[in-house]
Parts: sequence; C-alpha cells; structure tokens
Amino acid sequence: QALIKQFALYGILCAILIVAAAFVYVRHNVLSRLKTLTAGARLIGDGDLGHRIGLAKTDEIGALAADFDDMAAHLQETRGLIEKRLQERDAAIEELEAFTYTVSHDLRTPLRAVDGFAQLAVQELEADIKPEVKHYLDRVREGAQRMGNLIDDLLAFSRLGRQSLSMQDVDTLALVQECLHTLRTEYD
Repeated sequence: QALIKQFALYGILCAILIVAAAFVYVRHNVLSRLKTLTAGARLIGDGDLGHRIGLAKTDEIGALAADFDDMAAHLQETRGLIEKRLQERDAAIEELEAFTYTVSHDLRTPLRAVDGFAQLAVQELEADIKPEVKHYLDRVREGAQRMGNLIDDLLAFSRLGRQSLSMQDVDTLALVQECLHTLRTEYD
C-alpha cells in the first residue's frame, strides 16, 4: 500500500514536471515565436518593408514567417519599381513643360508680328483699302489672335497635371456653338 502511494506520488510529480516542461516549451518555442511573428508583421504592415522576421523554417510558424519575409521583399522590390517609374514620369512631365513653355513663347512673337502688321496695313491703307482686302486682313488678325488663345490654352492644359480636380458645370450648348462657329469660318 505504501509502495503504491509512493509510485502515485512519483507519477503525479512526473506529470507536474511534464506539464511544466510542456508549458515552458510552448511559452518559449511557440508564444515567443508568435510574438516575434506578430511584431514583424505589424512593422511590415506599417511600411517597413526592409524588416525581416527571420524565424527558422522548422515548423508552421517559421514557414509563415518566411512567407512574410518573401512578401516584404516582393513589396519592397515593387515599391522600388513604382518609385523609378514615378521619377521617369516626373522627368517626362518636366520635359513636356519645358517644351510647352519654349514652343508657346517661340510662337507668340511671330503671331504678334502677324497681328500687328495686319493691323498696321488696315490703318495705313484705311482710305484706299478695298472691303475685300480689309476682310482678309481682319481674318488674318482673328486667326493670329485665335492662335494666341490656343497657345494660352495649351499652357493652361499643361499645368492641369499639377492641380487637383475640381467639378464645375459646363454649358455644352455654348461649347457646341463655339465649335460650329469655328468650323463655319474654316469652311467659308
């Protein structure tokens, strides 16, 4: 009877030691690894794509950590490609703006000369000018002024990429009428 009690006591003690060892094992090998995985996932989720969890790939937690590391590396590589493309886009926009500025300023000078000389011709020849010739010179001036407006519109259009979008009403009837007027003068 005493021997059975002694074996039972040793059995209970062994069971307690096994449970304590299992608790220590779970706490050290599972919970600490899960905390490391969770902290690393949080850092990666917050944008630190250079962070690596780096757990050994010995079990499911290690495999999951390796997958997080692979995902972070892929995202970091993708971010680099996106940043490179954005820099290329910004360079192209700068080139386009410089080109637009140069073209618009290079075109303005001859347009002003055409408009000014047509106006001078009308003023100088006002008394002797035929109505048909005056009409032609007026059309030359209108064309030069219209082209000046188109250049201004081109400059405004090139600046649109740097502005935020804004909603506004458009009078489509007036827009269509303007287009028809422009086309009518071309067909005349």
